[in-house]
Amino acid sequence: KGLKNHVANMLDCIKTRQLPNADIAIGARVAKMSHLANISCRLQREVVWDDAKSRFVGDKEANQLAKAHYRNPWKLPKV
Repeated sequence: KGLKNHVANMLDCIKTRQLPNADIAIGARVAKMSHLANISCRLQREVVWDDAKSRFVGDKEANQLAKAHYRNPWKLPKV
């Protein structure tokens, strides 16, 4: 039933040009909160996130865990 409701909402939004119940901004925020919670659990302590700067406050170890680390030969593209 969940998929049926999701598809119906998406099709309705295409017709009405309204935002869906679960738009990309909501999904991105939920994913970010999940990542931050995982980092806190991995470090086994509280962490403080500065959303404006997209960094943990005064926490080098947590900031390292928030970065993507690529294995050779993969690299982060430079824009």
